[in-house]
Amino acid sequence: MAIVEQTISIPVSGGRTLHARLWRPKEGRHPAVIDYSPYRVSDLFAPLMESQLPVYAQNGYAALAIDISGSGNSTGLLHDEYLPQEINDLVEAIAWAAAHDWCDGQVALIGLSWAAFSALRAAAHKPPALKAMALGGVSEDGWLTDIHYLGGALYTGHIDWAGVMLMFNALPPDPAIFKGDWRAEWKARLVANRPWIIEWLKHQRHDAYWTGKAAPLDGDTPLLLYSGFADKYATSVLRIASAWRGPVRTIIGPWEHTPPDLASRGPRIGFLHEAIRWFDHHMKGVDTGALAEAPLRIWIGAPDDEKKMVGGTWHAVEMIGEGPPPSNCAPARPAGRDSRIFRSSRPSSRLTSTRTSRQPSRPARMRASAPISWPAVPGHRMSRSQASPSCICVRV
Repeated sequence: MAIVEQTISIPVSGGRTLHARLWRPKEGRHPAVIDYSPYRVSDLFAPLMESQLPVYAQNGYAALAIDISGSGNSTGLLHDEYLPQEINDLVEAIAWAAAHDWCDGQVALIGLSWAAFSALRAAAHKPPALKAMALGGVSEDGWLTDIHYLGGALYTGHIDWAGVMLMFNALPPDPAIFKGDWRAEWKARLVANRPWIIEWLKHQRHDAYWTGKAAPLDGDTPLLLYSGFADKYATSVLRIASAWRGPVRTIIGPWEHTPPDLASRGPRIGFLHEAIRWFDHHMKGVDTGALAEAPLRIWIGAPDDEKKMVGGTWHAVEMIGEGPPPSNCAPARPAGRDSRIFRSSRPSSRLTSTRTSRQPSRPARMRASAPISWPAVPGHRMSRSQASPSCICVRV
């Protein structure tokens, strides 16, 4: 499939423009996918965008990587995380993409961390064109689970993160790309730049600062979630999944805060393959078997000397609910009113590693233990052999 790459500007309210990179099939109208963050899609995060988004284009999607207003080569100022302007801009960008002649009117949101946080909050506006999401390392509430606080406990990482964003906000637009007076835009950013940690430390209780930026969990957009045990968001994605009204599937592996196909902690999986299956089902009407998967696929690792949990099994968990654990379940932590019980009827799985090409085919459903082709990385099939009932009880 012939792919076109373009650099484009998206107009949003207030006379501002959002810088974006677009990869799309040369011919036809296709669903769009959007990754939206402040991480500078044309330089600092260019390698990640260039390794991930063209895969969507190769599989029949128009893939957009967008700089949030005030970051990268977008105009405007970025004063804090997940403010109304940021979320409204994403809602406008969804409508903008859906109206173009290379889009068939359907849009999906993708991304890890900030991109996922923005997407979850934009979904609460119920944009008509938004049809599906694949989000990782995300929380609905920054006070409950995020870089600032964990259930109200001050998280030391927020000091580092405040410094990272102070640096990001001090960077200039790229003179070779930016449309306009890049020096004036840079000066405006420098004048407005403040350590965000000041505001975070002013709000150590669960007050309106946090609840006003929290995402509602009554969404009905089909949602594929992922996180890793080496990342703080493994609990928050379970909270989101248990409350979400629309179709939802969740994958939790041993990974750190990074895409599952790039993680240093194994086993990696070809997550782009999983996302494309999800989108093909919900946006193209293709029976990919995405909804036949268990509500939760979770990696239960065996400790090793390097503490990377490479050895272990995938468990296909059939239900996410509340209540006392069954008599044959030894809870990982004491069960209580705030526990979620995961019961599985078809469980532990063997992983088969394969090395694959960059362009995934549309795989048919495969028999147990058969390997499946994952895109771009050595992958693993979560097969359904060796079924044995199991349950996991964790606090979320």
